[in-house]
Amino acid sequence: MQFHIGFDESHKERGKLGSNYRTLRQILEGEGFGCWEYSSFPITRQSLQNYDILVFACTDSSKYSAEEIEAVATWVKEDGGGLLLLSHAGGDRGRRTNMTELATQFGMIFENDQVLDDMNNYGIDNMPNIRAFPTPHPIVEGLTSICYRAGCSVSIVGMSQSIALTNPSSNPGNVTIIAAAEPGEGKAVCIGSYEIFRDEINGGISNPASHAQLAKNIFAWLVTPRRVMLREGGAVPASNPGGGTPPASSGSFDPYGVMKPQSGGPAADHGGKLVQITSIHDLFTEMQNIVKDIDVIRARVMNVFGVVSALDSGEGGGAAAPPAAAPAPAPAKKGAGAAGKKGEDVAAGPPPSKDDLLAMIAGMKGKKKEPEAGQRPEGAPAAPGGASMSNLLSELKSEAKKRDVNPDDLKALEVSQPGLGKVADDKEAAVIAPAPKEYEITSTDKRKSKADLEDEIDKLEAKIKSSENLKAFVDKQFKDGKKSEEDHQKEAGRLLSDIELAKSKVEAYKRLAASK
Repeated sequence: MQFHIGFDESHKERGKLGSNYRTLRQILEGEGFGCWEYSSFPITRQSLQNYDILVFACTDSSKYSAEEIEAVATWVKEDGGGLLLLSHAGGDRGRRTNMTELATQFGMIFENDQVLDDMNNYGIDNMPNIRAFPTPHPIVEGLTSICYRAGCSVSIVGMSQSIALTNPSSNPGNVTIIAAAEPGEGKAVCIGSYEIFRDEINGGISNPASHAQLAKNIFAWLVTPRRVMLREGGAVPASNPGGGTPPASSGSFDPYGVMKPQSGGPAADHGGKLVQITSIHDLFTEMQNIVKDIDVIRARVMNVFGVVSALDSGEGGGAAAPPAAAPAPAPAKKGAGAAGKKGEDVAAGPPPSKDDLLAMIAGMKGKKKEPEAGQRPEGAPAAPGGASMSNLLSELKSEAKKRDVNPDDLKALEVSQPGLGKVADDKEAAVIAPAPKEYEITSTDKRKSKADLEDEIDKLEAKIKSSENLKAFVDKQFKDGKKSEEDHQKEAGRLLSDIELAKSKVEAYKRLAASK
């Protein structure tokens, strides 16, 4: 199985496969990757479908449109794409680009600076010898140092992780230069130097030798389980995405280190749902999916029992009582019916047939006099098109005014589960916003020039935008049931605190800049 890497050339990138990235291409193809020049413009989610990894190697004097940024972010988060962003000394301002606007989608920022070190370097201060890797990570596995040639620093503004730091002797010191994130189904890496992978220069791909291993580690890590699944399932064409003949692959590349049997025949038909179990992780993931499906079915069954129980509990209730000899099912969910006191288990009888339920609902509509308990309305027409859960609940609420039904019991029926339709409003993420604190100008701030203050304001506004995007992503995870309420409260609260602090700082800097 071959994974395809697209090196963008539609935004005047400095790093090019055909000129100064030829050695990098040879290394990656030796690992089983296919490397292609990506020149589609503008970038769209559809045009990225045949690629597994996308590389932006130092965009120069060109900017991404808002539509392109959204397309790339969606491809990464939802389609499982791997993204590598490489900048240069000076960051966006030095290159006259807006790569940081793309990086902030994943919680990272390219700073408008240059990392220098006149004590620990490879012969010159703009080639620092980096040895600080704060936490173990596959990207820096087996590495002891790298040469960070002509690079800027990278700030962490969200749920990304610092992979490598500058030395205490560097300027700036102890700041991130390589960062990684795993947003949604995808992965992203930001490095402030594209020159570490360049050909035939000191501090490039061949010198020091550790840079070749760094490249192998990065691209192996950027292959996501989602892209593996899509390729194994045939959802992504295996042919060259850019046209032409793909390079030969050794067939030995496997991101999980597990060789899978290859078959020359057509893929087996599994009803459109191909399940590949290639690791313990895959096994547990599939088991979790099955449990979720069971929970959905259980929720639907409990809702139907709850509605029938509440409709059948009031005076003159609809469906006929079940025979005494009928076996009793398991007790209904607490609070689901109105026949018993709140909180007690209510034994539900055998479920009525579809015709009984539809006739009962149809008979309620427009009737002037309720029949005696246990009687079915005569001549009750069948409900057109069937009865949905939302229709049942609407009918139940109107009947509650005439029947002795506890409102709390109705609320117990309003659950939101996939496949139930709009039974209740989606759960909202209630996060207590921190009390805003006004930022106090320091003596260091006062010594900054107007240009420096404006630069700081630009960075802070980018940080605010990124934090807001991340909070929206965290809120969505909570609503989708992928994040617990406790974790959501913790992460969303921290992001809100960061947003409020940054906004306060922006206002203070604007006032200070206006006074200069």
